[in-house]
Amino acid sequence: MKKIFGEESKLLVVIGISIFLILFLISFNIAYKNSPEDFCENTKDKDDCIIKLVYELEDFNLCEKSLDKHDCYLISARKFENEKICSLTNKRDECIADIARIKDDYLICDNIVDNKVKDTCLFEIAYSSSNISICEKTSDIDSCKYSYAINKKNVELCGETGIYRKLCEEEISSK
Repeated sequence: MKKIFGEESKLLVVIGISIFLILFLISFNIAYKNSPEDFCENTKDKDDCIIKLVYELEDFNLCEKSLDKHDCYLISARKFENEKICSLTNKRDECIADIARIKDDYLICDNIVDNKVKDTCLFEIAYSSSNISICEKTSDIDSCKYSYAINKKNVELCGETGIYRKLCEEEISSK
């Protein structure tokens, strides 16, 4: 009788541990689903964990729980290619410029307030899309066209650079 009782005790212990583990996993899963950002509270790098959750759950609102909300929103805006998220960062104009470059859409640059950032945005898209006419939207058209001609190493475009024409031709010829 002792032998059977011993095996029954072991079986009861195994069943008890199994039930405990199942209940623990169920409660952990419920807590995770109710508040996924709470899952990150005890991790070594909370912000990195939250950004991973933002990606996984496709919910940039989780950035509110981040220690660096602005960077989280900036990363989210880039990931989801959504310039509206940029208004939640402290680098709004740079964020919008990033989205414009990612989408290769110069019209998005129109939402940028800072003229320097806007001009840079427009130039970069003009260059990447090989469309010099985008320079017409900048505050310094000649400078944009000059930079475009220099970067494309196209001396023929120097004729469109206004006051920079001679400098443009000299710079391209010296290369």
